Amino acid sequence: MKKHLPLLVCLFTVVAAFCCACGSDDEEPLNEVVVEDSYSVSRNQICQNFGINSDDYDENLFCLTYHDGLSILSALKKDDNKLLVMAYDTLQGRFLIDECSRVIPKRKTLPYYEQTKEYELRYILPRMSRVGDGYIGFVGLRYVLDVGYSDKVLGYFSDGTQAKTEVIEGGDANADIIAWHDNSCLLSSYQTRCVTNQGETKWVVKERISDMNIFPIDYTRYITLHNSNGKVEVKKHEIKDETRETLWDIKIDIPCEFSSVPRLTFDVKSKENSDWSIQVKAVEQNGTIFQGTLKPNVESMEYRWE
Repeated sequence: MKKHLPLLVCLFTVVAAFCCACGSDDEEPLNEVVVEDSYSVSRNQICQNFGINSDDYDENLFCLTYHDGLSILSALKKDDNKLLVMAYDTLQGRFLIDECSRVIPKRKTLPYYEQTKEYELRYILPRMSRVGDGYIGFVGLRYVLDVGYSDKVLGYFSDGTQAKTEVIEGGDANADIIAWHDNSCLLSSYQTRCVTNQGETKWVVKERISDMNIFPIDYTRYITLHNSNGKVEVKKHEIKDETRETLWDIKIDIPCEFSSVPRLTFDVKSKENSDWSIQVKAVEQNGTIFQGTLKPNVESMEYRWE
């Protein structure tokens, strides 16, 4: 029975730079004096808080990440190559995932043009985010060769009632998780994949979609907001047939006179059907500030300021 983690939140700020092992060459200290470096101390503390023995796990295949009150730890056992995945919810004070049954090979042989080459497991990369009433998490396994790499990604899904684990075919081990419409999120890397907390893939496009000022309308449609030389540029996009289409692009004047191009920030306050409310803040170099509420209709392209 794993104990609670009262020290875990404080620990994350200390170990952020040390949580993912990248490998190192061990050298025997002079006079046989054992000195623990910062990474070892942090790793041992993490293992203690998770209720596991750090000596049981490969220190080079060990990683912890933390986001929105969720921590997810992944590590490979030394004796049998079983993958440990543990996820702890600091808000609910309980483990959401606690499994160590899947055997992961440290090496695998794959075709490389007319040859076959052996890839080595170099990184284990976990991510997790709250989605709807549940969560979406994944553990990326990256096998490395001098000419490239090969990824395997295990997805962990829960809608708050049922949980499931499955391989995300074609997934990227180093993807970012971006909150999306309703019960879904985007896994964004060199490609972008929309998945729900039930494990359903809604769409995939072969390009990276940034999380900068992007706001979903539904699963496949969204708007982006940009600063276009002091104007608010609103673009509406749609994912269709594995491609991203721009449906419209408008530039909206700010109802204020500026002597230089201001910096703009955006905050979507409400989405009432097609009528949205977006707070816009414009700050000029000399300190002049304008704040107003843009009221666009994301279907008709009509808008007004308040």
